Amino acid sequence: MINVTSLLLSLLLLCGSLASHAQDLNAILSADSDARNINSLDALAQEEEFLLVHEAYQISSSSNDTQLRFSWVIADTYYLYGEQFKVTANGEPLSFSKPDGKIAYDAVFEKDLEKHYVFVELTVPKDQFVAGEPIDIAVHSQGCADAGLCYPPQSQPFVLSPNLGSLMPVAVVDRFANPPPPEPIASQAAPIEPASFATALSMILLALAGGIILNLMPCVLPVLSLKALSLSSGHSQQEQKQQGWSYTLGVMTTFVAIAAVLLAVRAGGQAVGWGFQLQTPWFVSVLILLFLAMGLSLSGLIEFGGKWMGLGQSLTTGSSLQSSYFTGVLASIVASPCTAPFMATALGFALAQPWLLALSVFAALGLGMALPFLLLSYVPRLGDYLPKPGAWMETFKQALAFPLYLTALWLLWVLGRQLGAGAMTLIAIAGLALIFIYWVSRHSQRVRSLSHGLAILLVGIASWNISQIPPSTSKVADDGIWESFTPQRLSELRQSGQPIFVNMTADWCITCKVNEKVVFTDETLQAMKDKGIALVQGDWTNYDAEITRLLEQYGRGGVPLYLLFPAQANAEPQILPQILTPKKFTADFSAL
Repeated sequence: MINVTSLLLSLLLLCGSLASHAQDLNAILSADSDARNINSLDALAQEEEFLLVHEAYQISSSSNDTQLRFSWVIADTYYLYGEQFKVTANGEPLSFSKPDGKIAYDAVFEKDLEKHYVFVELTVPKDQFVAGEPIDIAVHSQGCADAGLCYPPQSQPFVLSPNLGSLMPVAVVDRFANPPPPEPIASQAAPIEPASFATALSMILLALAGGIILNLMPCVLPVLSLKALSLSSGHSQQEQKQQGWSYTLGVMTTFVAIAAVLLAVRAGGQAVGWGFQLQTPWFVSVLILLFLAMGLSLSGLIEFGGKWMGLGQSLTTGSSLQSSYFTGVLASIVASPCTAPFMATALGFALAQPWLLALSVFAALGLGMALPFLLLSYVPRLGDYLPKPGAWMETFKQALAFPLYLTALWLLWVLGRQLGAGAMTLIAIAGLALIFIYWVSRHSQRVRSLSHGLAILLVGIASWNISQIPPSTSKVADDGIWESFTPQRLSELRQSGQPIFVNMTADWCITCKVNEKVVFTDETLQAMKDKGIALVQGDWTNYDAEITRLLEQYGRGGVPLYLLFPAQANAEPQILPQILTPKKFTADFSAL
């Protein structure tokens, strides 16, 4: 009998140790409109509770060798007017730069205005200052709430040191300690028009089509093949139907659950998008070990006992209704980061809608993904085209382990891109320890009874250590071709009058990687550079709120997103399709 206790503890301990403005607002509004708007204060104040100014718009400042920065963190459903920003030094206006805001019709001023939500930053070049004396800096802004209340113009004072090195806020009397309600100058804003029935129906149909195409994703096919294989194992027609509906229920409930979490997080003020779960390295780690365990089981190297059918890989094996349901769950989890054609528009629409409509779109997406398997199980004639059961099935089952191993290797690469080589090593050792646990269990009855618990403990230790590793800061390859995306850099390029191509991607996005390999060749990218097109790339592999906001701005809930900006600074970009062809892409950028 092998003495395994010390070996197991050594592996577990080793795994645990590795991670160790431009125009004043008073010129816009007339006295008559002021009086008319103020008349609505009493009714408005009774309907809404509004934040204090310093709560709605939290300003901070910083200084470096070349510029001053003034940043606002803006509360949810509040915004700042782009036209109202102004920076002065000793009373004289200064030039500054800022990202473009959202141009939208404003019910207060009855015209299109620029609005900034969530976050905005002004940068002031220091070449406008002369060293020698302290300089009084004032930053002017004004904001409103979506609910219709606008705050008086604000001015925050700062002092720039004589050597232009440090920037300090001026201590002022806290007039917000016991403040009166802010004086409004606005009436209730016009409500957002709900989507029409025709629009909602078209988006649901787009989601349904996008879900069907998700079945072609290489991370989904291996999982789906396991259940398709089980249908050919002599089940009756009624049992096949039940398997199909159980799988469909698993897919739909998982898509709706992921969507509900996403919408709840967004309602709390966090900018997230579709595929957010694979932006979480510890979750990626769990998936790696899960796919490894599934592959080992198909290869006949791991045997799961009946009492553990509610845990891990065994949830997806066999031909029970439970296994069909959890196969749908697993397939949905690994498919959800992908954005198929037709799916992007539907997701972007859903994320801006009321909960009921949004969840309906996501449910349609899940139904689309489950539809092929449901059809296969529900139409008896299709069963005639399935292979007949036989000895070949065991060999085929073992062959299906290799796509699962490849999926685990792909996720391991994604983890390395997120956290670096150290994280890859940690999970590789955890995978080896997992194999070791089940190898020993084949020789020891005592270990066999503890093997599943040890495996779960191992996964927990590895994923906890992964969660302690800071994200990798290297996001875009320094190859002289792509520039890293920031809102400030994109704004600078647009104001310079240079055409721009923006590529929003992620390492876990299969569609993105195919396009980058087939379409974004070195020759094509160099031709774009020679034509004077700036190439900007944003990496969404790890969570990035600025990229998420850009996706939202152009009606997308996930990557890929491809934008072609013409040379005109204020022109709208061309949004390219998510699946590109070299010929069509070349024609698009050549037309700039």
